[in-house]
Amino acid sequence: MKLVRYGAAGREKPGIIDGEGRIRDLSAVVPDIDGDALSPKSLTKLSKLKLDKLPPVIKLKESGKLEYSKNKSATIELAVTDDHAVKSVSAMARLEGATAWESVPVSDLGSGNFVIQVAPELHKNQPMDLYIVATDYAGHVAQLGTAEKPLKLKKKWSLF
Repeated sequence: MKLVRYGAAGREKPGIIDGEGRIRDLSAVVPDIDGDALSPKSLTKLSKLKLDKLPPVIKLKESGKLEYSKNKSATIELAVTDDHAVKSVSAMARLEGATAWESVPVSDLGSGNFVIQVAPELHKNQPMDLYIVATDYAGHVAQLGTAEKPLKLKKKWSLF
């Protein structure tokens, strides 16, 4: 059994690597991979998990930076995996400090690859809050960011 912490620095999630080398989210089982998670009692519990019962895993791809160029669409690339199949991936965004969330387009590129496009008409060259939700056919839900602790989408710094 291989336990891992994955995700952006400061927002790591607990995970386990399944038999096919994929990371499975353990957030619903343990809050972190720490001393408590590594105790004999917890390790016994973790070893009995049926990995097909876990939610999808959402990861930003290396090219999926959370920034955009002035007056250009923000393109955020994701990898979303699940043991059987991902049913849906959605994204919500708002201007930083706003209260209302808006749905933003998410395209399924196949093979667990997704892309989010945030148009300049939505980001208005201002910082944005963003979160992503993925569900599988068993009804499990995974999130990258939340309404309470969103990801931050920002304009690239430039002199012009």
